[in-house]
Amino acid sequence: MKLKKNATVLFIGDHIIDDKSEKSVPLLLREAHPELNIVVSSHDKELLDHLLGRIKHEVKAVKPDLIILSVGISDSIDQKRSPSLGRYEEYYRFITLYEDILNQVESYDERVIILEPFMVVNPLMSECLRFDLDRKLTGIRRLVRQFGFSFVSLDGPINAYAINNGIHKPVKLNGVTPRSASYQIIADSIENLIEIK
Repeated sequence: MKLKKNATVLFIGDHIIDDKSEKSVPLLLREAHPELNIVVSSHDKELLDHLLGRIKHEVKAVKPDLIILSVGISDSIDQKRSPSLGRYEEYYRFITLYEDILNQVESYDERVIILEPFMVVNPLMSECLRFDLDRKLTGIRRLVRQFGFSFVSLDGPINAYAINNGIHKPVKLNGVTPRSASYQIIADSIENLIEIK
């Protein structure tokens, strides 16, 4: 994906792409490409219905050349005590909202990158959370293919890093908040998709 110098890149979604950490994904991308205009609109624990309520307005206001979207993991965590966790009705709710969000940016075609949600399960976490996320990841991948957007696979690479280097090396105890290693994996994956002209 080719971008002009001074192109505007909008990071929108959850805490995965915030710029509060000194090693966050937007900051790593700024270091690698200071010529880009990077705008961050991330909310901690962003849920799909919250993002759906704001994405159209924010995209219209920013007019980005590239949208990088990260959302979905907070919905699984938010449902961890719900009887619907892992059930079809929760999957259907999730995928319907996710598709509604993608419809809001459909006109951007190939200028959208979807960051896959990820989770590193530790012994203190419920395996049902993992089951719930796996089903949702399958649905997300199907939607990304359907819309023709670019896609960054993160669940596999970050879990592989955890297996090879220690379960808490890439994420904090909750299994979803990135540490430096995960930020670098995400930033490198985005860089592999873009080329600055």
